[in-house]
Amino acid sequence: MINLRHMKFLGIIIFSLLLFSQSFADKKFDKDLKILSKFNSFINNKGESYATDVKFDKDKTIIVIYAHGQLTDRREKCTKKWNKVPPVIYQLDGMTISNLTVRIYHLCYGIGRSWTEKERDYFWEVYDENNQDPKSILNLKNKKGELLLNKNEIWRRTKAMKLKVDELVAKGFNNIVLSGISAGAWTSLVLKSDFPDLIDGVVGFAPARSGKYAKKKST
Repeated sequence: MINLRHMKFLGIIIFSLLLFSQSFADKKFDKDLKILSKFNSFINNKGESYATDVKFDKDKTIIVIYAHGQLTDRREKCTKKWNKVPPVIYQLDGMTISNLTVRIYHLCYGIGRSWTEKERDYFWEVYDENNQDPKSILNLKNKKGELLLNKNEIWRRTKAMKLKVDELVAKGFNNIVLSGISAGAWTSLVLKSDFPDLIDGVVGFAPARSGKYAKKKST
């Protein structure tokens, strides 16, 4: 059973307050994101990729950002069949809804590097020992001196998706819907919850997240 208290904490505290904190700059994250960005593209209604710099009428376009699930803690291969946009989503490309044209965007956001079991236990033990004070875990590091928050897979995936949303908004797109399967759906729901005015909706398939806790408590 997933600890609902931990879920709520991650969704409200980490993602809302720390998503773009300069104090949590992560060169490894930036490097991974740069590598993965070459797989990002718009997808037509046949499932084919095309250029990311296509010009659309921003006021008459809905962009659906699709994010894949998670099969490993390492960086996923976005070209694999199971990480591609499914037909139920890419066949929406070009359709018109309330005078808005749907465009599908495939986001390759599979940045792994998650906690080890010892790191995960240490993180939550400190949190519990300090009466669940968020400040107690902001600067926690492992033996290598790495900030544990930067290694959390949910934090890293959500940050990658939020960066893409902000990029599209900066370009003038105001109608953005998130979609995904499994971890991709979970990430989409977290972002919608944290930024309801920025994201117009979520199309999620079997939302879920992985991870285990040594101490499981009900709420």
